Amino acid sequence: MQTGEVFEVQAEKLNQKSADFQLVFGSKDLTFTFSLDENNNPLITDVVFQGQSAAIIAAQETANSPVTPVTGTYFCTNCQDQNSVINGIELNNEKRTFNMLLTTADGETNISIQALVGILVDTQLLVNESCTSNEYYTFCVIKSGDNLTTEPITWTGVHRYTAEGSDSAKCSGISGVFEYISSNFGSIKGEFNSDKTCPDTI
Repeated sequence: MQTGEVFEVQAEKLNQKSADFQLVFGSKDLTFTFSLDENNNPLITDVVFQGQSAAIIAAQETANSPVTPVTGTYFCTNCQDQNSVINGIELNNEKRTFNMLLTTADGETNISIQALVGILVDTQLLVNESCTSNEYYTFCVIKSGDNLTTEPITWTGVHRYTAEGSDSAKCSGISGVFEYISSNFGSIKGEFNSDKTCPDTI
């Protein structure tokens, strides 16, 4: 977890009732089913964490495609007059948390976002629209692509990072805005910021 807390699960059984490969994992805090999609990408379903329905993002890390976990907060910027809920989440301007995975160091190929507007969004990044570098950092404009939401959500942001120098010198930070088009509530706009950032420079 972002707090440093670690939860371990063990493979309990192979699901023989399914025609596809399914492996069930479990512990007192966490249970889920692991399988593979048609492209052999990992799928994790039926997640229950400490008695509540949950979701897990999985990604394979290689030397050429490192996985970078990102945590942060997001909040609605035009929900001050709302008193309804979406997927159990009240529409207000309070901050909420998100989890994100970059599957390359600069985020060129894939970004997965968890818990944005209370749902799991697996977003294929369209492009880094532009990247510029100075003596300190690389700045890349990033934006959303295809996603698994039932209603359209779009976002754009900036990824500022450096992969050079010692481990203590390396850093990464992401921030931007999003818009969620709800059939019931119209346009819901907000901002997001990662917990970790790069130190400000001139």
